Amino acid sequence: MSSPKKPGSSANSRSASSNGRPVTRPTSGTKSATTSRPVSTKSATPSKPVAAKSATTSRPVTETKSGGSVVKRAPVSSARQARLQAQRERERNQRMITGGVIALIVVVLAFAIWQVIPKPAATPAKAKACATVPANMPSTADQPPPTNLKPVKLADGLEYIDLVVGCGATVAPNSQFTANYTGWIQGGHKFQSSRDPGGSPFQANLAPGNVIQGWSEGLPGMKVGGVRRLIIPPALGYGASGQPPTIPGNATLIFDVSAISIP
Repeated sequence: MSSPKKPGSSANSRSASSNGRPVTRPTSGTKSATTSRPVSTKSATPSKPVAAKSATTSRPVTETKSGGSVVKRAPVSSARQARLQAQRERERNQRMITGGVIALIVVVLAFAIWQVIPKPAATPAKAKACATVPANMPSTADQPPPTNLKPVKLADGLEYIDLVVGCGATVAPNSQFTANYTGWIQGGHKFQSSRDPGGSPFQANLAPGNVIQGWSEGLPGMKVGGVRRLIIPPALGYGASGQPPTIPGNATLIFDVSAISIP
């Protein structure tokens, strides 16, 4: 004779208290005298369904292969990308502006410091030693030495060439100075030189009437230590009469003149 089972100990009869009421499940082959109410699967306090919005709805999830396995990467939204890009641009522009301002401040400060720093006194340039007339000039040869220098031609036909540019005092118009000279007749021969044996430097006075017009007009402007060649047409020399017997009439004269000193 089997012992009776305790109520509620049977595997086929369980009590559920999901809603506070006992639920009796019928045993096998036996109908329950009491009809049980269906168990509600809803929460006691129903909540409204929350629509889950994806922050990344602009693009689907991308798949990339890494090594042989597929790696899924969630895409970054276009709006977020734009915000990040704009932020990076602002930061870069701010860095550039800050760097430019700092550089400008440094330049201004450097210039201000340079202005207030005492400068050493400038060393005066040494005076250039005045060149002396070469010992062989003016030449005493029978013909004037050739030169490749281009003459300066004045309106009245006078020409001059600075064979040696001096660096001393400048010969002024109507002034006096000491000179050596050699004179030639163009196409002819030498007629006179202060450097010939027995000769001496000439005390020239450039005032009108003291020397020929070619000298008065052609020598002012040369410097002491220089040698100037004058090519003098007849009208500025001895004219049609010449100076017999050494200088014929209508002769074009060539003079090399060296300025030695100015009183």
